[in-house]
Amino acid sequence: MVRRKTWARSTAALLAALPVIAAPAGCSDSDCQDGCEDAFVLTVKTKDNTLPTGEYTLDVSLDGDEIHCAYSWTGEPDTSDGYSYVDCNWRVLIVVHPTIECTETMEGSSAGYTCNQVPGLFTRVVTIKGTPRHVDVTERRDGVLVGERSFTPQYETHDDPCGGSCTGDGQEWLLE
Repeated sequence: MVRRKTWARSTAALLAALPVIAAPAGCSDSDCQDGCEDAFVLTVKTKDNTLPTGEYTLDVSLDGDEIHCAYSWTGEPDTSDGYSYVDCNWRVLIVVHPTIECTETMEGSSAGYTCNQVPGLFTRVVTIKGTPRHVDVTERRDGVLVGERSFTPQYETHDDPCGGSCTGDGQEWLLE
């Protein structure tokens, strides 16, 4: 049986997989030097997963603390790994990454996956360090309002396989 699914990788999904990967092998000092961080992760998508080219601004208010991010999107990632990174400041990071399409193959009770990037389709992940109680976000492209929304994160605490714990929440923002 073969099932096709379209998944967009997100920072939250990648971080959620780390305890599963690291737990069986245990942690060495080098695995644990970065640790985990408290964060609110916002996945920003459009209905068709396209990201039009243009000059973008993202204004974020974190419990009243204003952060302004500006970046250009040419339709092509900035790096050879297929991702673009916008480091707004020490607290906000935007990652633009391709949409991933995965094919699941079932053989008995075992599943196998083959995943590939879908050309021209992208998702943005906004990672906000810390645990703000209220997050307001406004996005503009070429000076025109694309969307604005308020979020009230619902944080959960997760154990870090190397010791300690992190608090986080992930939500999705679907733009028209």
